[in-house]
Amino acid sequence: MCFSKSARILLILSFVALLASAGQAWAQGKSQPGQDYAEIIKALKMRAIGPAIMGGRVVDFAVVESNPAIIYAAVGPSGVFKSENSGVTWEPVFDKENTVAVGAVAVSQSHPDIVWV
Repeated sequence: MCFSKSARILLILSFVALLASAGQAWAQGKSQPGQDYAEIIKALKMRAIGPAIMGGRVVDFAVVESNPAIIYAAVGPSGVFKSENSGVTWEPVFDKENTVAVGAVAVSQSHPDIVWV
């Protein structure tokens, strides 16, 4: 299933917001592990989740369409990070350059080893 770039970002941000809200509700004792999912969802509150620190700004994503488990994330003042397991773990791939400030990342779909920053 292919999503547009903006749809992928929206999907990822929505998932992060859902996890953050569920964790907050659980920490406040509004839900307990094993509780019915409907009750957990009722406890969720929408909130702004903008960057808490300047280093937390993800400004762009690039996904290898032939292998969607490979994701590149451009993190504003921190460089580019790569995940090969659908975002479970991340490794820096642009941390030994003269600058780590980035604004965009793109991957060649015909040659996924080529990444533009």
